Amino acid sequence: MKKEREALSSTALASNLSVLHYSRTALSAVSGAVAGVLGLYGFHGFFFYLFSSLLMSVLLVGKANFASGRYFLSTWDIWTTGVAGGISTFILFWTFLYGLVHVY
Repeated sequence: MKKEREALSSTALASNLSVLHYSRTALSAVSGAVAGVLGLYGFHGFFFYLFSSLLMSVLLVGKANFASGRYFLSTWDIWTTGVAGGISTFILFWTFLYGLVHVY
């Protein structure tokens, strides 16, 4: 017997994706600032971004009681939405804070 999927509201899905995108952007800015202040450079900085993004995804899945399918169309949305788009924000804050703290 196949379990039927419950109906999802398109407004709620759009709101959830919007909050997820905002959270990723804020995480990118904060993690970029931290990486810059810590003096990370090269691949260490990018690994720091991937680690912080992975940590945020784990925390969001835990916040959703490990049932992210109830809040998003795909369970991969919580892991992948906004990760690639946030890299530019991360680089902006990373280089800016690195320059302020370690160059000047």
